[in-house]
Amino acid sequence: GQGMKPIDLDISEKKFATKVVTFMRKHGWLIQRNGWIGVGNQYMKGFPDLVCAREKVLFVELKKQTGKLKPAQQLWRDWILEAGGNWELWRPQDWDELKDKLA
Repeated sequence: GQGMKPIDLDISEKKFATKVVTFMRKHGWLIQRNGWIGVGNQYMKGFPDLVCAREKVLFVELKKQTGKLKPAQQLWRDWILEAGGNWELWRPQDWDELKDKLA
């Protein structure tokens, strides 16, 4: 079927995000996709791209294949993990593994 096609590793972060969100919603996840959040011009720099809930809550940072975490993203990662949260970094190369894990 269509789902058998391997992912393009050069996919943009935006297209990868859409693919992930579409797949997860089909499999019963509630997802908040981060955009500009906050009051006035303040927004949460570095806040994870996705907050996903099903049997657990996941904070997910999405990156294209070569993307690097910015300092603000590293800070959020550290805070979430220290507080006992689930924070993960996903890249296109992880797609096959993610499909198994998230279905």
